[in-house]
Amino acid sequence: MSNKIQPLQITRLDAWCQEQTTVTIYLANGVRITGVIESYDQFVIGIKNSTSQLVYKQAISTIMPSQAAGHEPVPDRRIPERTLSQAPRQGIAKSSPAVTVKRARKIIKDEASL
Repeated sequence: MSNKIQPLQITRLDAWCQEQTTVTIYLANGVRITGVIESYDQFVIGIKNSTSQLVYKQAISTIMPSQAAGHEPVPDRRIPERTLSQAPRQGIAKSSPAVTVKRARKIIKDEASL
């Protein structure tokens, strides 16, 4: 059977290793390691940045490539942030007067006297 399916882990690690993709590895204890995957086996991943390191797979939480292997960079599809002046003014009647600090104090004083 030559049509053996490879696990996703091997497929991704092969692609990142061959393309020399920079990856960020997050360990379970919160440490972040950034570099290029040199090699890997069943138990460890060899990563090269300023030094070569072996990282045990069981200590890894997440591996993120700097860009998708073999793909164009993914466009940023987040909703752009708005300033307060650009935010929609829902629920505010246009005819209602603006509430100033002076007016708010008067309203609170009037309610307290009731």
